[in-house]
Amino acid sequence: MSKVKSKYVDVYLLPVSKTKLAAYKALARKCSKIFKDHGAIRYREYIGVDLKTMGGPMAFTKVIKLKAGEVLVYSCVEFKNKTARKKWLKGVMQDPRMDCMMDMKPIFDMKRMVVGGFSVIVDT
Repeated sequence: MSKVKSKYVDVYLLPVSKTKLAAYKALARKCSKIFKDHGAIRYREYIGVDLKTMGGPMAFTKVIKLKAGEVLVYSCVEFKNKTARKKWLKGVMQDPRMDCMMDMKPIFDMKRMVVGGFSVIVDT
């Protein structure tokens, strides 16, 4: 793990069919190399396994409109700062290794993906 502290992160929430999870993991591994080559400090993927609040269903699943047979994937890409993230995005979008991934049949419904950038306020 890098000793550089993240000051900015991109978070992605997306629905992935359980039947396409292996393909998604393979794609994520390829992307992780490209992302780190362009300056991401750390890249992680998580699968939601306990998505409840004290009041009922988790808001994440409502926003994504998770369907039967799908899992919620949470992705986190960490950067030194927001400026580094902007440089990273430009580099990733111009990287020829991304071309084949952009042309492939989608593994998940991108219209239901939620993306957000966050400044880190506590890092212990």
